[in-house]
Amino acid sequence: MDQAVLDFVYNHRIEWLNDPTVIFSHLLTPRWLFLAVLAWGLYSRRWSPAFAVGLGEVTALVLKWIIDRPRPPEFYQLTQVVDSGMPSAHTVAIFALAMVIRKPWAWAFAVASALARMYVGVHWLTDILVGVVIGVAVGAFVSWGSRPRSGVKVADL
Repeated sequence: MDQAVLDFVYNHRIEWLNDPTVIFSHLLTPRWLFLAVLAWGLYSRRWSPAFAVGLGEVTALVLKWIIDRPRPPEFYQLTQVVDSGMPSAHTVAIFALAMVIRKPWAWAFAVASALARMYVGVHWLTDILVGVVIGVAVGAFVSWGSRPRSGVKVADL
């Protein structure tokens, strides 16, 4: 299935979309995304988005090292990437962020980023799908951990 989807995307690329999609894909790298939400965290004092992106990226990098799945052949790639492909770190990080932010525009960026990674030919469909699942799980974990808690406080003891 991975090969069929990649072939379909490759055969239906639109020439004038190639460069903008590569640029969009590069702008949403986990490190740039982390720096952007960290800067926003400094302004807003809301740290869960930066934590979600950072934890998502670290999780993805560890899994890439363990799984060590090759990316699609360079023939399909509009931009050359040589490290492991499973899971897509871009997808993990931005879906973790979307899960924490929970706004329609964040989900739209997450889906667009995931599709862009396939469009530029650097990920298989399953790399993306695994990235979505891990990203949502990381985002849910961070959201759960950053919820205000009620109950007994240390001062009450």
